Amino acid sequence: MRFRSRKVCLSCGTSYHGANKPETGRLTSSSIGSSSQTPTRPQSSRLWALPIIVVGCLAIFALDRSTGMAPVQHLCYLPIILAAYHFGKRGGLTTALAAVVLYHFANLSLLTHQYQESDIVQIALFLAVGVVTAKLVNDAQKLHVLAMTDDLTGLHNLRSFE
Repeated sequence: MRFRSRKVCLSCGTSYHGANKPETGRLTSSSIGSSSQTPTRPQSSRLWALPIIVVGCLAIFALDRSTGMAPVQHLCYLPIILAAYHFGKRGGLTTALAAVVLYHFANLSLLTHQYQESDIVQIALFLAVGVVTAKLVNDAQKLHVLAMTDDLTGLHNLRSFE
């Protein structure tokens, strides 16, 4: 009778025979973006966020249109940040573009393409805030996954059970 040598994988603890080493679910920084372990916002929080974003943009538009004051325009950052937080880069950019369109309709002088430096900076800031917020939220989610799982095996570590 011939005995086969039995080996144990050090990374996952499973035993195997010969060269048939099992594949491990290694969690690396490059696989986090495509991993299903990246936490996402619950669907219920997205459901209430969308009406708040839309109503917020329209309320800021109405207030900006009626007053014409420059500080009111800066309130548009709030729905952009909320959209980027809940819907990522696509939501942040979409809301930023909607804020740019509403900004143009609130200030009718912009429809004739008479831009001043402050108008161009305002439009660029709307877009930049949407992208930067989405990037920060995405990085925070990746760090959360890395903090809760073992980098080598991808299994939950002690912090995830607290």
